[in-house]
Amino acid sequence: SPCRQMHAQRGTAYISDAQLFSPEVLSKVKGKAQAHGSFRKVWSAGEGKEAVSVWEADGLNKHSNFIRNRQRVTFGVFVTDGTDPPGKRDENESGRVLELTDNSVSPLASSSVLSRLCDKILPVPVRYREIWSTTHTKTPLYIWAAVPPSQDFISIGVAVTTTPAPPPQDAIRCLPLKWAAALRHAPRKVWVHTATGMGAAGQGRRGPNVSSTVSFWRTPFFNLLSFVAAPELDFSQRGVLEKFREVKFGRFLLIPEGDDKDEKEKKGSSWLMGGMKLKQDSKGGKGDVKGQVDLMSADQEGSEETGKGSSGIPIPKIVERKASMAG
Repeated sequence: SPCRQMHAQRGTAYISDAQLFSPEVLSKVKGKAQAHGSFRKVWSAGEGKEAVSVWEADGLNKHSNFIRNRQRVTFGVFVTDGTDPPGKRDENESGRVLELTDNSVSPLASSSVLSRLCDKILPVPVRYREIWSTTHTKTPLYIWAAVPPSQDFISIGVAVTTTPAPPPQDAIRCLPLKWAAALRHAPRKVWVHTATGMGAAGQGRRGPNVSSTVSFWRTPFFNLLSFVAAPELDFSQRGVLEKFREVKFGRFLLIPEGDDKDEKEKKGSSWLMGGMKLKQDSKGGKGDVKGQVDLMSADQEGSEETGKGSSGIPIPKIVERKASMAG
């Protein structure tokens, strides 16, 4: 096979898929949410206190000569209330990505497994679906929900473009459902927009002919953009916060899938639109929103917005790695 030939040319051992998910390989891989340091501004609107900007991680895997045994992935774009990049004003608002490190090799050496492992357990979407757009700002904005490859994966962020063309397939990655947990803290609203005007967070202006009002929210810790087709969210209502998802642990180790007795997570759910579980009315809507979007209760099943069935991949579990542990 081409993979075997490539490894033969490089003088490295070929690792089969079965070996890729073996305890010997997975026990050497650790994960950590890392504050990324380089961003590219994709879009901005407003001025002063009403300014908002959207950023994407830049140079995700441009390794230095001193650290080469790791791979970074992003789950979506980042949003700031202002014109500064994520983390410039407050490190707690840093745009975070997920970094996997292969401790079986020296930091100076490239890993022979990380790229393949990421492609399998943190896959790219099968496609993107446009969920909202606006041309009422200086630069147009199109927001895209990622469609996961199977019901074993979810999307916790969104991709954006400034043209009607969809983003590159590898713009963001999907997260294993078994690695996800509900947000521990409420996201923060940073922008409200209507078809006839826009305002700063909490000050969106409504006119007599406004057909739709949407809002941008920043999720805690990863600080991803989450899009909601409503001006407000009432987190005092039961189940609203649980509709947002994030990675269970900021630091973790990989454990091979086994015949454990843990409660299996329900399949068939569609966690889209920046971590919010929503459904789209086929009748369509007015204004900028691509169809009327409503919140779904967590126990509703069935969706055409994910790949069918299971991926068949033995996705490893993750266990929390304490900060005091080496590395």
